Amino acid sequence: MKRTILSFAVLAALGLSGSPLHAADMPAPQAGKQANVSDQKTKPGKSDSVATLDQAQRLISYARDNESAVSMLAAVQMIEKVALQENDSRAGAKQSETDPKASAADSSQKKGSTAGPIFDTQKLLDEARAWAKGDNNMLALLDAESAKAKAGHTGTLGATGGVIIHHDSVQAGHFDQYEIAFNGGEVAAVGVDGDDDTDLDLYVYDENGNLVAKDDDLSDHCLVRWVPRWDGKFYIRIYNRGGVYNNYVMATN
Repeated sequence: MKRTILSFAVLAALGLSGSPLHAADMPAPQAGKQANVSDQKTKPGKSDSVATLDQAQRLISYARDNESAVSMLAAVQMIEKVALQENDSRAGAKQSETDPKASAADSSQKKGSTAGPIFDTQKLLDEARAWAKGDNNMLALLDAESAKAKAGHTGTLGATGGVIIHHDSVQAGHFDQYEIAFNGGEVAAVGVDGDDDTDLDLYVYDENGNLVAKDDDLSDHCLVRWVPRWDGKFYIRIYNRGGVYNNYVMATN
């Protein structure tokens, strides 16, 4: 099981062209068609909240790998700053297809027992309490944060605005695809955080099949941001490069 200590820096990689694999209803790249991505400078807006959640999930992975109560507390405080809402209608119906470039699944790879990405701050604080046994000062800090979260109701699912999240899983050697619309002239952001068992890669294509953004490092924490030139739909692809399924959460602004 992959257990890499990840840095907390936000990763954002942009690509302006590409030759994607084609799902049945995804258009092939059209010669001469301008990619729906701009290099203009604009305020990040809600995309900063997507990045904050991505950083928090990286920090949660680090906390679990090292049983670090202080790291988990910091991650909880980050989550509490972001308004969240579940909205499956934004992601639409998921398509899942075999990755034709995937190698045969490694039958020796076993599914890990680590919990998948969650934003339930009380459950995360409970995890931290188990690591802080005997440290009365840290336990007091965790209890104080728990009381503050209950009183403030920040980061509560069901909010009317803010970051939209979608929980799902992608099978080994497959990719999941979503069709999502973004506004032109505004920063668009998509973040994907997995359960730390396999490598996930994230690619975004415009309606003409052009690759406009990607994050294909060797982790399952992905973040991309770009500015569409015009209002349009985009195809979000999440590739599972490993030999077991991966539970993930996708966040969009």
